[in-house]
Amino acid sequence: ASAAEARELSRLRSELKEAKDDLARDEAIFADKLREMKKLQRAHEQLRKAHAETLRKLAAAQGAAAADLGARDARVRAHEVAALASGAGADAARTAEEGESWACALPTVAEVSSSSSQMSSSSALGG
Repeated sequence: ASAAEARELSRLRSELKEAKDDLARDEAIFADKLREMKKLQRAHEQLRKAHAETLRKLAAAQGAAAADLGARDARVRAHEVAALASGAGADAARTAEEGESWACALPTVAEVSSSSSQMSSSSALGG
């Protein structure tokens, strides 16, 4: 029975060594994954902040563009009214009509604002 016990003891020691080696490998893998996860969390936070800043800049740019279009539309319409009110004749009326057709081709402030809102909500939903 002594030889059988020695073989059993040897087998158990071998299994114990294998289990300890597996545990050491698993701990090393776990430490690597933990470092990688922390690195990815930091990168995610930086990207989240950059995304928020980009959305803020986009909203500001869209607001400025809408204001520019509104001011341009107001200037064209004021010019038309002034030309018609001055009674400058057919040339002024024709110029005003051309200005009107040009101004009508431009989007209104409401259209630009609506488009900006749609773009912002699309951006938010997309990512």
